[in-house]
Amino acid sequence: MVKILYIGWVGFNNLGDELMLDVFRQRVAQMGDHYRVKAVNVEPESLRRVNPQQVDYIVVGGGSLLSNIHTNSFLLGWLSQAQDLGAKVMIWGSGMDRIPATALASLREQREANLTISPQAAMTIKRVVDRCIWTGVRGPLTQALLYQMGIPRVKISGDPAFLLPEYAAMETPEQSPRTVKTIGVNWGTANNNVYGQNELRVENELAQTLKQFIRQGYHIYFYTMWDQDRASAKRLFDKVGGEANQVTWDSKVHHQNQLIQILAPFAFTINFKLHANYISLAAGVPFIALGYRFKVYDFAYSVGLQDYVLSMNTENIGESIIALGSKIEHNRQGLVTSMAQAHSKYGQIVDEPFRLRLFDR
Repeated sequence: MVKILYIGWVGFNNLGDELMLDVFRQRVAQMGDHYRVKAVNVEPESLRRVNPQQVDYIVVGGGSLLSNIHTNSFLLGWLSQAQDLGAKVMIWGSGMDRIPATALASLREQREANLTISPQAAMTIKRVVDRCIWTGVRGPLTQALLYQMGIPRVKISGDPAFLLPEYAAMETPEQSPRTVKTIGVNWGTANNNVYGQNELRVENELAQTLKQFIRQGYHIYFYTMWDQDRASAKRLFDKVGGEANQVTWDSKVHHQNQLIQILAPFAFTINFKLHANYISLAAGVPFIALGYRFKVYDFAYSVGLQDYVLSMNTENIGESIIALGSKIEHNRQGLVTSMAQAHSKYGQIVDEPFRLRLFDR
Protein backbone atom coordinates (compact mmCIF):
# COMPACT_ATOMS: atom_id res chain seq x y z
CA MET A 1 0.00 0.00 0.00
CA VAL A 2 1.42 3.38 -1.06
CA LYS A 3 0.66 5.99 1.62
CA ILE A 4 0.22 9.58 0.43
CA LEU A 5 -0.13 12.54 2.78
CA TYR A 6 -2.02 15.48 1.24
CA ILE A 7 -1.49 18.84 2.98
CA GLY A 8 -4.03 21.60 2.43
CA TRP A 9 -6.63 23.84 3.99
CA VAL A 10 -8.99 20.95 4.60
CA GLY A 11 -11.87 20.34 6.93
CA PHE A 12 -13.48 23.78 6.71
CA ASN A 13 -16.02 22.90 3.97
CA ASN A 14 -14.69 25.69 1.77
CA LEU A 15 -15.55 24.57 -1.76
CA GLY A 16 -12.32 25.93 -3.25
CA ASP A 17 -10.11 23.95 -0.90
CA GLU A 18 -12.28 20.85 -0.89
CA LEU A 19 -12.50 20.58 -4.68
CA MET A 20 -8.70 20.49 -4.95
CA LEU A 21 -8.59 17.57 -2.53
CA ASP A 22 -11.46 15.94 -4.43
CA VAL A 23 -9.69 16.04 -7.79
CA PHE A 24 -6.52 14.73 -6.15
CA ARG A 25 -8.37 11.77 -4.64
CA GLN A 26 -10.09 11.10 -7.96
CA ARG A 27 -6.80 10.97 -9.88
CA VAL A 28 -5.18 8.74 -7.27
CA ALA A 29 -8.16 6.37 -7.41
CA GLN A 30 -7.77 6.15 -11.19
CA MET A 31 -4.21 4.86 -10.74
CA GLY A 32 -5.37 1.77 -8.87
CA ASP A 33 -6.52 0.53 -5.48
CA HIS A 34 -3.12 0.18 -3.82
CA TYR A 35 -2.85 3.87 -2.85
CA ARG A 36 -4.17 5.45 0.31
CA VAL A 37 -4.59 9.22 0.73
CA LYS A 38 -4.67 10.88 4.11
CA ALA A 39 -5.47 14.60 4.20
CA VAL A 40 -4.12 16.86 6.93
CA ASN A 41 -4.61 20.53 7.65
CA VAL A 42 -1.64 22.78 6.95
CA GLU A 43 -1.80 24.44 10.34
CA PRO A 44 1.14 23.70 12.70
CA GLU A 45 -0.92 21.92 15.36
CA SER A 46 -2.08 19.41 12.71
CA LEU A 47 1.34 18.86 11.14
CA ARG A 48 2.97 18.30 14.52
CA ARG A 49 0.79 15.21 14.95
CA VAL A 50 2.07 13.65 11.71
CA ASN A 51 5.07 11.35 11.57
CA PRO A 52 6.52 11.81 8.05
CA GLN A 53 8.31 8.47 8.34
CA GLN A 54 4.93 6.72 8.26
CA VAL A 55 4.05 7.93 4.74
CA ASP A 56 5.63 7.33 1.35
CA TYR A 57 4.84 10.66 -0.30
CA ILE A 58 3.95 14.14 0.94
CA VAL A 59 1.94 16.39 -1.38
CA VAL A 60 1.75 20.11 -0.69
CA GLY A 61 -1.66 20.55 -2.24
CA GLY A 62 -3.33 23.43 -4.00
CA GLY A 63 -4.13 26.70 -2.30
CA SER A 64 -1.96 29.47 -0.94
CA LEU A 65 0.23 27.14 1.11
CA LEU A 66 3.38 29.03 0.16
CA SER A 67 2.16 32.23 1.79
CA ASN A 68 4.63 33.91 4.16
CA ILE A 69 7.54 31.76 2.99
CA HIS A 70 9.56 34.94 2.42
CA THR A 71 9.49 35.63 6.17
CA ASN A 72 8.89 32.45 8.12
CA SER A 73 6.88 29.33 7.54
CA PHE A 74 6.28 26.39 9.83
CA LEU A 75 5.31 24.32 6.80
CA LEU A 76 8.67 24.83 5.08
CA GLY A 77 10.63 23.91 8.17
CA TRP A 78 8.46 20.82 8.65
CA LEU A 79 8.92 19.78 5.00
CA SER A 80 12.68 20.24 5.21
CA GLN A 81 12.84 18.04 8.29
CA ALA A 82 10.62 15.46 6.59
CA GLN A 83 12.99 15.41 3.61
CA ASP A 84 15.94 14.96 5.98
CA LEU A 85 14.15 11.81 7.18
CA GLY A 86 13.80 10.55 3.59
CA ALA A 87 10.29 11.75 2.70
CA LYS A 88 9.45 12.28 -0.97
CA VAL A 89 7.83 15.70 -1.27
CA MET A 90 5.85 17.22 -4.13
CA ILE A 91 4.53 20.79 -4.48
CA TRP A 92 1.33 20.44 -6.50
CA GLY A 93 -0.15 23.71 -7.73
CA SER A 94 0.44 25.72 -4.57
CA GLY A 95 0.87 29.47 -4.60
CA MET A 96 1.63 32.55 -2.56
CA ASP A 97 -0.83 35.08 -1.15
CA ARG A 98 -1.05 37.99 1.30
CA ILE A 99 1.56 39.91 -0.67
CA PRO A 100 1.30 43.72 -0.27
CA ALA A 101 -0.26 45.73 -3.07
CA THR A 102 3.03 47.58 -3.64
CA ALA A 103 4.87 44.32 -4.30
CA LEU A 104 2.06 43.15 -6.58
CA ALA A 105 2.29 46.40 -8.56
CA SER A 106 6.03 45.88 -9.06
CA LEU A 107 5.54 42.33 -10.32
CA ARG A 108 2.80 43.46 -12.72
CA GLU A 109 5.30 45.92 -14.19
CA GLN A 110 7.87 43.11 -14.42
CA ARG A 111 10.04 44.70 -11.77
CA GLU A 112 11.51 43.11 -8.68
CA ALA A 113 9.05 43.20 -5.84
CA ASN A 114 9.94 45.45 -2.95
CA LEU A 115 9.66 42.63 -0.46
CA THR A 116 11.85 41.92 2.54
CA ILE A 117 13.04 38.34 2.28
CA SER A 118 14.54 36.57 5.26
CA PRO A 119 17.85 34.91 4.27
CA GLN A 120 16.93 31.93 6.46
CA ALA A 121 13.54 31.58 4.74
CA ALA A 122 15.16 31.83 1.30
CA MET A 123 17.63 29.12 2.22
CA THR A 124 14.90 26.84 3.55
CA ILE A 125 12.59 27.16 0.55
CA LYS A 126 15.50 26.56 -1.83
CA ARG A 127 16.52 23.49 0.12
CA VAL A 128 12.96 22.15 0.04
CA VAL A 129 12.35 22.83 -3.66
CA ASP A 130 15.72 21.43 -4.72
CA ARG A 131 14.82 18.11 -3.09
CA CYS A 132 11.20 17.89 -4.30
CA ILE A 133 10.39 15.09 -6.73
CA TRP A 134 8.09 17.49 -8.64
CA THR A 135 7.27 21.16 -8.23
CA GLY A 136 4.54 23.17 -9.91
CA VAL A 137 3.15 26.49 -8.71
CA ARG A 138 -0.18 28.19 -9.28
CA GLY A 139 0.87 31.11 -11.45
CA PRO A 140 3.59 33.36 -12.86
CA LEU A 141 3.51 35.80 -9.96
CA THR A 142 4.35 33.07 -7.45
CA GLN A 143 7.01 31.88 -9.89
CA ALA A 144 8.49 35.41 -10.07
CA LEU A 145 8.67 35.73 -6.29
CA LEU A 146 10.39 32.36 -5.99
CA TYR A 147 12.87 33.48 -8.64
CA GLN A 148 13.53 36.58 -6.57
CA MET A 149 14.27 34.25 -3.64
CA GLY A 150 16.91 32.47 -5.72
CA ILE A 151 14.83 29.59 -7.03
CA PRO A 152 14.89 29.45 -10.84
CA ARG A 153 13.10 27.15 -13.24
CA VAL A 154 10.03 26.35 -11.16
CA LYS A 155 7.29 25.39 -13.58
CA ILE A 156 3.82 26.92 -13.64
CA SER A 157 1.46 24.00 -13.26
CA GLY A 158 -1.67 26.00 -12.65
CA ASP A 159 -4.08 25.26 -9.83
CA PRO A 160 -5.39 21.70 -9.29
CA ALA A 161 -8.81 23.11 -10.25
CA PHE A 162 -7.68 22.81 -13.87
CA LEU A 163 -8.49 19.13 -13.45
CA LEU A 164 -12.16 19.99 -13.07
CA PRO A 165 -14.25 18.62 -15.93
CA GLU A 166 -15.15 21.10 -18.64
CA TYR A 167 -18.86 21.58 -19.07
CA ALA A 168 -18.52 20.82 -22.78
CA ALA A 169 -17.24 17.33 -21.90
CA MET A 170 -19.77 16.57 -19.15
CA GLU A 171 -22.70 14.24 -19.65
CA THR A 172 -25.54 16.59 -18.76
CA PRO A 173 -29.19 16.92 -19.68
CA GLU A 174 -29.78 19.33 -22.51
CA GLN A 175 -30.39 22.81 -21.19
CA SER A 176 -33.02 25.04 -22.70
CA PRO A 177 -31.66 27.97 -24.71
CA ARG A 178 -30.95 31.18 -22.83
CA THR A 179 -34.06 33.29 -22.74
CA VAL A 180 -32.80 35.80 -20.17
CA LYS A 181 -29.21 36.90 -19.91
CA THR A 182 -27.94 35.88 -16.47
CA ILE A 183 -25.00 37.12 -14.44
CA GLY A 184 -23.69 34.84 -11.71
CA VAL A 185 -22.49 36.72 -8.64
CA ASN A 186 -20.30 35.17 -5.98
CA TRP A 187 -19.92 37.26 -2.86
CA GLY A 188 -18.54 36.59 0.60
CA THR A 189 -16.02 37.94 3.03
CA ALA A 190 -12.32 37.80 3.84
CA ASN A 191 -12.89 39.81 7.01
CA ASN A 192 -11.47 42.91 5.31
CA ASN A 193 -8.14 41.19 4.66
CA VAL A 194 -8.40 42.57 1.14
CA TYR A 195 -6.70 45.24 -0.92
CA GLY A 196 -8.27 48.46 0.28
CA GLN A 197 -9.45 46.90 3.58
CA ASN A 198 -13.04 47.95 2.84
CA GLU A 199 -15.33 45.15 1.70
CA LEU A 200 -18.44 47.14 2.60
CA ARG A 201 -17.59 49.93 0.16
CA VAL A 202 -17.22 47.39 -2.64
CA GLU A 203 -20.41 45.63 -1.58
CA ASN A 204 -22.43 48.84 -1.70
CA GLU A 205 -21.04 49.84 -5.10
CA LEU A 206 -21.65 46.34 -6.42
CA ALA A 207 -25.27 46.47 -5.25
CA GLN A 208 -25.86 49.62 -7.29
CA THR A 209 -24.06 48.11 -10.27
CA LEU A 210 -26.20 44.98 -10.18
CA LYS A 211 -29.34 47.12 -10.11
CA GLN A 212 -28.07 48.76 -13.28
CA PHE A 213 -27.52 45.36 -14.91
CA ILE A 214 -31.11 44.44 -13.99
CA ARG A 215 -32.33 47.59 -15.72
CA GLN A 216 -30.39 46.44 -18.77
CA GLY A 217 -32.40 43.21 -18.77
CA TYR A 218 -30.07 40.86 -16.91
CA HIS A 219 -31.10 38.33 -14.30
CA ILE A 220 -28.77 38.12 -11.28
CA TYR A 221 -28.00 34.74 -9.70
CA PHE A 222 -26.27 34.80 -6.30
CA TYR A 223 -24.20 31.80 -5.21
CA THR A 224 -21.62 31.04 -2.53
CA MET A 225 -18.49 28.93 -2.15
CA TRP A 226 -18.51 28.62 1.63
CA ASP A 227 -21.20 28.55 4.26
CA GLN A 228 -19.35 31.29 6.16
CA ASP A 229 -19.90 33.56 3.15
CA ARG A 230 -23.65 33.11 3.25
CA ALA A 231 -24.49 36.06 5.51
CA SER A 232 -22.44 38.53 3.47
CA ALA A 233 -23.86 37.26 0.20
CA LYS A 234 -27.42 37.41 1.49
CA ARG A 235 -26.85 40.99 2.65
CA LEU A 236 -25.77 41.94 -0.87
CA PHE A 237 -28.80 40.12 -2.31
CA ASP A 238 -31.10 42.09 0.01
CA LYS A 239 -29.48 45.36 -1.01
CA VAL A 240 -30.05 44.61 -4.68
CA GLY A 241 -33.70 43.70 -4.15
CA GLY A 242 -35.74 43.19 -7.31
CA GLU A 243 -38.55 40.89 -8.32
CA ALA A 244 -38.34 37.10 -8.29
CA ASN A 245 -37.94 37.06 -12.06
CA GLN A 246 -34.95 39.42 -11.77
CA VAL A 247 -32.86 37.85 -9.00
CA THR A 248 -32.18 34.39 -7.58
CA TRP A 249 -30.77 33.65 -4.14
CA ASP A 250 -29.11 30.21 -4.02
CA SER A 251 -28.13 29.53 -0.41
CA LYS A 252 -26.67 26.08 -1.07
CA VAL A 253 -22.94 25.46 -1.43
CA HIS A 254 -23.04 23.06 -4.39
CA HIS A 255 -20.60 20.36 -5.37
CA GLN A 256 -18.19 21.79 -7.93
CA ASN A 257 -19.52 19.66 -10.80
CA GLN A 258 -23.10 20.73 -10.12
CA LEU A 259 -22.02 24.37 -9.93
CA ILE A 260 -20.33 24.05 -13.32
CA GLN A 261 -23.67 22.94 -14.76
CA ILE A 262 -25.53 25.77 -13.03
CA LEU A 263 -23.17 28.43 -14.38
CA ALA A 264 -22.89 27.06 -17.92
CA PRO A 265 -25.83 29.01 -19.43
CA PHE A 266 -24.81 32.34 -17.84
CA ALA A 267 -23.56 35.36 -19.77
CA PHE A 268 -20.70 35.94 -17.33
CA THR A 269 -19.88 35.86 -13.63
CA ILE A 270 -18.61 38.37 -11.08
CA ASN A 271 -16.62 36.63 -8.38
CA PHE A 272 -15.17 37.43 -4.99
CA LYS A 273 -13.65 34.05 -4.12
CA LEU A 274 -10.76 32.71 -6.19
CA HIS A 275 -12.10 29.29 -7.12
CA ALA A 276 -15.42 30.68 -8.29
CA ASN A 277 -13.37 31.90 -11.27
CA TYR A 278 -11.90 28.45 -11.91
CA ILE A 279 -15.38 26.94 -11.86
CA SER A 280 -16.63 29.64 -14.23
CA LEU A 281 -13.70 28.85 -16.53
CA ALA A 282 -14.53 25.13 -16.48
CA ALA A 283 -18.12 26.03 -17.33
CA GLY A 284 -16.93 28.04 -20.32
CA VAL A 285 -18.32 31.27 -18.85
CA PRO A 286 -16.25 34.50 -18.89
CA PHE A 287 -15.69 36.12 -15.52
CA ILE A 288 -14.88 39.39 -13.82
CA ALA A 289 -12.62 38.58 -10.87
CA LEU A 290 -12.57 40.87 -7.87
CA GLY A 291 -8.90 41.16 -7.01
CA TYR A 292 -9.15 41.00 -3.29
CA ARG A 293 -5.68 39.55 -2.79
CA PHE A 294 -2.53 38.47 -4.62
CA LYS A 295 -3.75 34.96 -5.42
CA VAL A 296 -6.50 36.22 -7.74
CA TYR A 297 -3.91 37.99 -9.89
CA ASP A 298 -1.65 34.93 -9.82
CA PHE A 299 -4.48 32.92 -11.37
CA ALA A 300 -5.53 35.58 -13.87
CA TYR A 301 -1.99 36.06 -15.19
CA SER A 302 -1.65 32.29 -15.59
CA VAL A 303 -4.53 32.29 -18.10
CA GLY A 304 -3.79 35.68 -19.70
CA LEU A 305 -7.00 37.26 -18.36
CA GLN A 306 -5.48 39.82 -16.00
CA ASP A 307 -7.46 42.57 -17.74
CA TYR A 308 -10.60 41.02 -16.27
CA VAL A 309 -9.47 41.51 -12.67
CA LEU A 310 -10.52 44.58 -10.69
CA SER A 311 -8.70 45.32 -7.48
CA MET A 312 -10.95 45.84 -4.48
CA ASN A 313 -9.28 49.20 -3.94
CA THR A 314 -10.38 50.40 -7.39
CA GLU A 315 -12.12 53.77 -7.26
CA ASN A 316 -15.61 53.71 -8.80
CA ILE A 317 -15.37 49.95 -9.15
CA GLY A 318 -18.99 49.76 -10.28
CA GLU A 319 -18.25 51.73 -13.44
CA SER A 320 -15.34 49.43 -14.20
CA ILE A 321 -17.55 46.35 -13.76
CA ILE A 322 -20.11 47.77 -16.19
CA ALA A 323 -17.32 48.45 -18.71
CA LEU A 324 -15.92 44.94 -18.38
CA GLY A 325 -19.40 43.44 -18.73
CA SER A 326 -19.77 45.24 -22.05
CA LYS A 327 -16.28 44.12 -23.10
CA ILE A 328 -17.20 40.50 -22.34
CA GLU A 329 -20.38 40.77 -24.42
CA HIS A 330 -18.37 41.97 -27.43
CA ASN A 331 -15.52 39.47 -27.03
CA ARG A 332 -17.31 36.49 -25.57
CA GLN A 333 -16.39 33.82 -28.10
CA GLY A 334 -12.72 34.76 -28.08
CA LEU A 335 -12.69 34.63 -24.29
CA VAL A 336 -14.39 31.23 -24.23
CA THR A 337 -11.80 29.88 -26.67
CA SER A 338 -8.91 31.27 -24.63
CA MET A 339 -10.32 29.78 -21.44
CA ALA A 340 -10.71 26.35 -23.04
CA GLN A 341 -7.12 26.47 -24.25
CA ALA A 342 -5.87 27.42 -20.78
CA HIS A 343 -7.93 24.64 -19.20
CA SER A 344 -6.42 22.08 -21.55
CA LYS A 345 -2.86 23.39 -21.18
CA TYR A 346 -2.74 23.46 -17.40
CA GLY A 347 -4.84 20.35 -17.03
CA GLN A 348 -2.05 18.48 -18.81
CA ILE A 349 0.69 19.99 -16.64
CA VAL A 350 -0.97 19.56 -13.24
CA ASP A 351 -1.78 15.97 -14.21
CA GLU A 352 1.90 15.11 -14.80
CA PRO A 353 2.56 13.45 -11.43
CA PHE A 354 -0.19 10.94 -12.17
CA ARG A 355 0.54 10.48 -15.84
CA LEU A 356 4.26 9.94 -15.15
CA ARG A 357 3.45 7.58 -12.25
CA LEU A 358 5.61 9.57 -9.84
CA PHE A 359 3.87 7.89 -6.90
CA ASP A 360 5.40 4.58 -7.98
CA ARG A 361 9.03 5.65 -7.79
